[in-house]
Amino acid sequence: MYVMIDPTCETNMTAGGCKQRRCDKVKTPNAKVCTGAAPCTLGECEIKCANSSKANTGGAVESCDYFAYDETDKDCYVFEGCANEDFSDDYFLYTLPYPTKLKLKLALGATAGCSKTRAQGGCTKRRCDKDLNVKNKVCDKDDAKPGGSCSMDQCELKCKDHTAFKCTHWAHDAKDNECYLFATCLVNPQKILIPEP
Repeated sequence: MYVMIDPTCETNMTAGGCKQRRCDKVKTPNAKVCTGAAPCTLGECEIKCANSSKANTGGAVESCDYFAYDETDKDCYVFEGCANEDFSDDYFLYTLPYPTKLKLKLALGATAGCSKTRAQGGCTKRRCDKDLNVKNKVCDKDDAKPGGSCSMDQCELKCKDHTAFKCTHWAHDAKDNECYLFATCLVNPQKILIPEP
């Protein structure tokens, strides 16, 4: 009789991660964010995962769900998803659950966004940060198909009816009739959105 090895790591940093495991670097979007030449600690690796975006990973990772850390070389990989997880001599693999990611982002200086409903007037000249939150652009002026752009009423309805995630916030651009839906609303105080008049 033999025991099977669980092919998927579901253990976070607090629980110790999964020894000698790493997501497939060919099949999983990833970025090496620490190297022997520019090392980091395990805690810093977790923070880099929480703070990952297309902007700071060379366009490779939009949102990090897993990170792998090599204690000897101080290397760190961040992954978007984890395809074909497998044995890796030097790495421990960790998941980054969304509540932990949210806490880390808040600790990094992100603040909670708008708390006003449409009936209360909303928050003008503001939008939830596109790098810090799960989002979906559901109306786009550049989309030539019918329904590419949408009204404010349609945008609000799209948030109520959204199924990919629970939509908590929505932003409508009246000039271009574009609409973003958000699962959370963190705002980077360094990037407050003030649209041109």
